[in-house]
Amino acid sequence: LGANLHESSREKFQDFLRGPLQMFCPETPDANLYSISVNDEEANFVPVAGNVPDFEFDEGEPFFNILVPTAETTLQRMLVENLMHGGFHVLFSGETGVGKSVGIQ
Repeated sequence: LGANLHESSREKFQDFLRGPLQMFCPETPDANLYSISVNDEEANFVPVAGNVPDFEFDEGEPFFNILVPTAETTLQRMLVENLMHGGFHVLFSGETGVGKSVGIQ
């Protein structure tokens, strides 16, 4: 929900969603909703930055296949993995050059 928004619309979407989300789940932090995820094992919110894997450079990897993990790419990976695990089809959209193809691989 809200993953396919242009970055300029995210703040407005968060403002709309935060009230109903906090009524349903009072533990929802006041942080940027695009910077947190749910820790399934402990049933709490955690910063996505803590889930970003370390980057290891491989000299043999073609340049266009290199993807340096960031909070944004980690969010995308988590979203795709969860949707696919649930048996849902996924359409990845976004601006040119943001790493959609490499991220899905």
